[in-house]
Amino acid sequence: MLEWKDINMQDYVMIQHLNTITDVDRDVVFTLYQPMIGAKAAALYQFLVSQSKNRIRLTHQSMLFMLQYNVQEFFQSRARLEAMGLLITYRTDDDTLDRYIYDVQAPVSPYDFFNDPVYCGLLCEQIGQEHFNRLRAKFIVHPVSLKDYTNISQSFGKVFGQHITLQTNDAHIIGQQKAQLAIDNEDFDWEFFSRLILGTYVTQEQITVQVKQAILTIHQLYHTSPMDMREYILQAHSLADNTINVDKLYAIARQYKTNYHDNPRVKQTIDVQEQDVKKYPEEIQVLIKQCVQFAPAEFVRQIKTQKNKQQINGLQFQVEELELKVLELLIKEFQFKDSVVNMMSYYILVVLNHAALTQAYVKRVANDWVKHNIATPEQAIDYLKKRVETREERQKPKTRQKNVKQIKLTEREKQALQDIDIPVDEEDWQGVFS
Repeated sequence: MLEWKDINMQDYVMIQHLNTITDVDRDVVFTLYQPMIGAKAAALYQFLVSQSKNRIRLTHQSMLFMLQYNVQEFFQSRARLEAMGLLITYRTDDDTLDRYIYDVQAPVSPYDFFNDPVYCGLLCEQIGQEHFNRLRAKFIVHPVSLKDYTNISQSFGKVFGQHITLQTNDAHIIGQQKAQLAIDNEDFDWEFFSRLILGTYVTQEQITVQVKQAILTIHQLYHTSPMDMREYILQAHSLADNTINVDKLYAIARQYKTNYHDNPRVKQTIDVQEQDVKKYPEEIQVLIKQCVQFAPAEFVRQIKTQKNKQQINGLQFQVEELELKVLELLIKEFQFKDSVVNMMSYYILVVLNHAALTQAYVKRVANDWVKHNIATPEQAIDYLKKRVETREERQKPKTRQKNVKQIKLTEREKQALQDIDIPVDEEDWQGVFS
């Protein structure tokens, strides 16, 4: 994974957009997307749109100069656009080509935005329910009632005839592509899952893009198997309109994880670079491997179980539904890996000894980690260690000089204290023998 330090200021960038970006699209970005991605990312989007009309070539240095961004601000803004599907970044190692291509994407339509629970959840989280309702009302269209009307429009075949030569075109046509959230497929077995839902009342057409995104998020958070996911999908299916309620799907997954703790789902392979881990003490190496191994929800449950063994007053820590929502937030909004989410949970619940993961405090820590580009458990450990060392250095008592009487020494006495051979003059010799 590239970091902000990997950006070469002299690399050339080709900026393009292969679809039409209208004034309505710009309004959608600044009205609906900006609260989620921030003002700097929205400004970067506007800059890229304006530069992409003629497929401009620029260096990163020129871009940052015009935007008045530093490298970290630019990298974070670009990452937010990529995560929201507003930008696709391509890179090549061929020195004869432009190093990067920035392919700007049009946002989803307001209709699709407000029918997507992920978009709605992120926006509502940032601006609150009241402001969210006002924004949604702004985009609602109130059509004229067609109750007393009959559709008398002519059909295509009747007007243009039946004998039309069909022609295909493999070229990329403007307007083909819209933004999609950049959620990784992880290691979910889609083929096996598809076979499992065959013969049920759920069809492949009902597994929409929004449902797939929810499945991937739930799988990343809980390491849910395809068989368990099938049960969640069946429960979230509505026979009334033959759709899958995504909000209900999330709720079912949270409820299952809260109520049932047997047979924890863990990854079978641990992808940890040994050379990166060996520099830490053995207990830290074990912690890093556990952060990679366990699903976030299961990891928190393991911590609560260990804390309950240490309780002497009989009170028991439980994994609350609100904590699972906080974990969902870290994955959906902040795009953290499982291992980083687990390290953050360990830091808050074990190191700081908080009783639970509260949304306000977790977001505060998450924003701090984003600011410092924490992308692995190792980076989190190094960062926290550095913070502790800095705090301890600040807390060291400063030594104060005591008030002592100043004694003025002659030049000869200073030299004597430094053990320097001093030639004795004639007068002193006379004093020695007198």
